[in-house]
Amino acid sequence: EVHRMEIFDVDATNGFLDSKWYHLYCSVQRCNSALKVLNAATDEQVKERSSRIAEMKVLRAHYYFELSRLFNKIPYFDENVEIQDYPNIKNDEFDRNEILSKLAKEMTDAAQVLPATQPEVGRIHKYIALAYAAKIKLYQAYQQDPTTHAVTSINKDLLREVVSLCDQVSASGRYSL
Repeated sequence: EVHRMEIFDVDATNGFLDSKWYHLYCSVQRCNSALKVLNAATDEQVKERSSRIAEMKVLRAHYYFELSRLFNKIPYFDENVEIQDYPNIKNDEFDRNEILSKLAKEMTDAAQVLPATQPEVGRIHKYIALAYAAKIKLYQAYQQDPTTHAVTSINKDLLREVVSLCDQVSASGRYSL
């Protein structure tokens, strides 16, 4: 199966693809479950609640980005959709550009809430969200034919946004290109 993927001879019988799809959607669902709990809690009940919500949204956007990148047409849902309604969600409700726009917005919105540094190693902070938003917008800037996936145009406005986001990350003094 791996050899077939390497030579781009892939079909629905490849178990690795099914496993990847399954595990990414399990991760999305875990983020949605955590968001439901966090949204229902109060700031007194959960320390740094708004930051934890933003962290979950960054993780969820990461998993959706992987799904979009690998599978293109994906069902998209958030924490407000009940689990029993998942089977009714179509995989073509949103096109690639709409999905990537949602994910980039989720990253930039999270960056507005997240602190510049976190007290615990490994926690998501503002600059991780900004850098990931830049990556998503970079993919989005290269617009593709929905059938062949060939690049049909390059959106220069989105590329400027990528540069702006990267400049914000570089200006933090923590990272450089």
